[in-house]
Amino acid sequence: IVVANLQRPAILTELDKAAKAVVADFDVYEKIILDLIFGEFSPTATLPIQLPSSMQTVIEQLEDTPFDAKNPLYEYGHGLTY
Repeated sequence: IVVANLQRPAILTELDKAAKAVVADFDVYEKIILDLIFGEFSPTATLPIQLPSSMQTVIEQLEDTPFDAKNPLYEYGHGLTY
């Protein structure tokens, strides 16, 4: 399980390939992340951003246009509910 703190931009393509699960953490209290991983509650969440698949994708994005990444690793709104 990869828990990625996304307070700063990240390219997670290589980690995503090796991970069984990827959890996006936006500076949440650590106990909540552990409770999530150990099944203490059923999460509902979607990404508020696109996650780029490469640095080249980041370079090619327009800085003033949201959600314009080509071939993002995860698209805006990606998420799971269970």
